[in-house]
Amino acid sequence: MTTQSIPKGFHQHANGGGLVADTAKIDDSVFIEKNAQVSGNAQVSGDAQVFGNAWAKSPIHIQGTRHALTLSSYKTITIGYYTKTFDEWIAEAEKIGLDNGYSAIEIESYKLHIEHIIKLARLNWPNETAAPEKGK
Repeated sequence: MTTQSIPKGFHQHANGGGLVADTAKIDDSVFIEKNAQVSGNAQVSGDAQVFGNAWAKSPIHIQGTRHALTLSSYKTITIGYYTKTFDEWIAEAEKIGLDNGYSAIEIESYKLHIEHIIKLARLNWPNETAAPEKGK
């Protein structure tokens, strides 16, 4: 990573070379992998290690009526404390909603949110969200 590729408001962390927002508080002991990014007012300390590719665009986040929905990786969505793949959410959303006392309208709303996040993820990150070829 060159100095020219560091976005305004960020700096390169000495331990690992990942991007850190100037507003974040990161201990020197923390390892921030070169493809990772720590943003906002995050605080990371101790023996923590941060890995992963920095998002070139902000991940998708929708505030639902009960729980937030977040694209937590290129192929997973987190709702409340459940993190599942796109296919798992499509298959299990209704059961999870029923198990957690959601009304029929809330379940349908969340299913629409899930479909929306999947479509936006595939639009914004087509290579990262592509399904693996069969047999591979």
